[in-house]
Amino acid sequence: MSKKSNLSRRTFLSRSAIATGGIISLSMIGTPGRSTSQETQETQETREFESFTEHQGLTVEALAERIFPADENGPGATDAHVITYIDRSLKTHLAEEKEIYDKGLVWLDQFSTAAQGAPFIELTVELQNKVVSAMDRRRTPADWPSDADMTPRTWLRHVIGHTMEGMFTDPQYGGNYNEAGWKLLNFPGLKAFGYDAPFGYYDAVLPEIEYPPFEPYTG
Repeated sequence: MSKKSNLSRRTFLSRSAIATGGIISLSMIGTPGRSTSQETQETQETREFESFTEHQGLTVEALAERIFPADENGPGATDAHVITYIDRSLKTHLAEEKEIYDKGLVWLDQFSTAAQGAPFIELTVELQNKVVSAMDRRRTPADWPSDADMTPRTWLRHVIGHTMEGMFTDPQYGGNYNEAGWKLLNFPGLKAFGYDAPFGYYDAVLPEIEYPPFEPYTG
């Protein structure tokens, strides 16, 4: 990728990580066809999760990697342990989203099987990209389960949002492993006395101000 493209991607990441309420499109985040982390795909041993079954957890991990794939510019969702952030969060501040994941992952596998012949995690990266791209369209695909009470695009938006959170959160919450997301933004991370400006403008060093001497009113 050229330097110009790299800068554009960093600009987008910075804005989407800092801004709230923006609409994030898969076409901005990941280019279909980029390979996922080889190590994590080849070593899918037995995994334990706090909120997910093993199949659910591996599916969310694979989906997050398609949303934010590793590429020549840096690590992706798998490397940043986004799945750990989502898995832990569904036990805490995202607990009300657990049912959405439970139902949505069933719909995802049903759609994936109908459209591409196998559950999502059994597909190649190229076919996974096709599934995700189809889900991201405004018009609901014909193969999307008819009994689903949420469109694929709406459900996918939940996962995209949580993937972005996991990429750029404080590492203490399970994601942003090794400050992978922060490094993409050239963000220095938490300092002993708060964040450096401009990430925390309130931490900026203010110039010394010389105030006039106080003279009590004697009226």
